[in-house]
Amino acid sequence: MSPYKRRPTTLIVELQILLDRLAIRREHLLAPGQVKDQAEIAGVAGITRARVTQIINLTNLAPDIQQAILDLEPTTDPVPRFREREVRSIAIIANREKQRVLWKRLVNRNRTSAHA
Repeated sequence: MSPYKRRPTTLIVELQILLDRLAIRREHLLAPGQVKDQAEIAGVAGITRARVTQIINLTNLAPDIQQAILDLEPTTDPVPRFREREVRSIAIIANREKQRVLWKRLVNRNRTSAHA
């Protein structure tokens, strides 16, 4: 299947699911007695430690950005509005105001290109 012929449950839904689950489980997963560390999460989930880090880093997004992602409508557009990598690049920035500026730039860039 071509990467541009993805089903409606694409990046936006995937990000929404990840954020929703992580918001609820992040602290619980690393709580005493659950799992030892991120390496154990990776082993249990069948993903790499790097992927676990990428996913957990999404919870470093400003709460309003997380909510904006959760509020996005799923789309059947063949080309995604943005890529997870772009969102992750925002999530690793500690300054929430800078995150908001970059998020607005990303969202506005895609609104402009969608109407062009």
